[in-house]
Amino acid sequence: SALFLGRAAHCPILEGRASFEEQYVVSDGPINPNTGEVYTKNTKAYAAWKASQTKEIVSGADFNLLAKLQQGVLEHSNANELLLNGVAEGVVRAEYCNMPCQIRMDWFNPEYGLVDLKTCENADRFKDDIYWNGYIHQMAFYRAVIRVATGITVPITLIGVEKKEPCSARVIELSADDLDVAEKINSEAIKRLRECYATGVWPTGYEGIERPIYFNKNK
Repeated sequence: SALFLGRAAHCPILEGRASFEEQYVVSDGPINPNTGEVYTKNTKAYAAWKASQTKEIVSGADFNLLAKLQQGVLEHSNANELLLNGVAEGVVRAEYCNMPCQIRMDWFNPEYGLVDLKTCENADRFKDDIYWNGYIHQMAFYRAVIRVATGITVPITLIGVEKKEPCSARVIELSADDLDVAEKINSEAIKRLRECYATGVWPTGYEGIERPIYFNKNK
């Protein structure tokens, strides 16, 4: 549920309004005829209405926010250019590091390569999110699978748009050097994964006693 808004934002921004309407319904819920107000979410009436829906539900407030997110991306000239030409939600499958792998790309532009859309809490901190949220490793993995499938190493660009006013967007192109480092870390992790499958032993990574040093006595 924490990722719901980000997933929903992909439809209008990358796939268009028609795709959004196929997958989502915009509603705050059924109206109580006695009060003229929407049933609260803890009522049986709301639960029954929700169970009858065949699409995911987007509240009116969230729908308005999605429109602002879309506008924020469109108003960034570089983001707009990246999304003018390409394919949304393309799937690539390949055997990478001796493992069957699959990726689902947000957007592939034949000129600019892979473009990934992220929502963020604060545009000022989006550069930090790329590292702390593991996006650099995700994108390195995507790049590697595309290379195995096509023989081409594509550039990677992230579009980040903040989920609060003014819903500003940032465009960050990842450096090849950073992606190379992340790809090496990924391949080592996949190697450990294969060993776990082969041995049936799944270490936590925190075995043994750790002795961290928090303060340097020489300073």
